[in-house]
Amino acid sequence: MSKTTKIKALSENSEINTIPPSVLKLFWDVNKETVDPVEHAVFIIKRVLNWGDQTSLKWLRTTYSEKQILEVIKRKRGLLPKTINFWEVYYGMAQRSNS
Repeated sequence: MSKTTKIKALSENSEINTIPPSVLKLFWDVNKETVDPVEHAVFIIKRVLNWGDQTSLKWLRTTYSEKQILEVIKRKRGLLPKTINFWEVYYGMAQRSNS
């Protein structure tokens, strides 16, 4: 397999993007050639939100819509508690306590 895998972009511009090595390294436990960016979009978003660095997060946000990313955060399943906390605060979704 080459260092990048071509995919169809899922953002509005629908141009061809690639999965860069900085993102591919996050899929150490699966066959990278079988990761389909459309069929496995939720899996990819969760993995990048949980373990990604700035470079992989930038790729995520240019590949998937904010609506798709927010939906994954709202569902919470498969995200680490610290990941949920961070992204809820980042997107202003965190519930404020009445103390």
